[in-house]
Amino acid sequence: MKIVGGSFGVRGSAFVAKGRLHIEGSTEAAYRPEELSKINTRVDAVRKFGVIGAIVGAVVLGAVGWALLAIFGAIIGVALAIAGSFYTRKKNIAEVTFEDGATLILECTPRAVDKLIQFKSGG
Repeated sequence: MKIVGGSFGVRGSAFVAKGRLHIEGSTEAAYRPEELSKINTRVDAVRKFGVIGAIVGAVVLGAVGWALLAIFGAIIGVALAIAGSFYTRKKNIAEVTFEDGATLILECTPRAVDKLIQFKSGG
């Protein structure tokens, strides 16, 4: 799990091993499950536009559209290329609060989020 914020800095990693959550950031620490106060998870989604894909798609689909339906086909091909160039990037974020007041914000895989929640519940 990648550290992206909190009391341990903005770089480093955290992992669950030997019954503890080990944190290796600006400072290092290890916590037992009972020392975790709260875990909040969320998915951050960022929508972006791929310029290069739009240009390549517009040329290819525009040419195919032109061959099939002349100017109307070219316009439809370019419109489809632009519409298809939007993509979404999702990040799983876990915010962990500890009994001593320290906080930790992690970027995780879905499996790591499940492992963290199981760790908190003692399983």
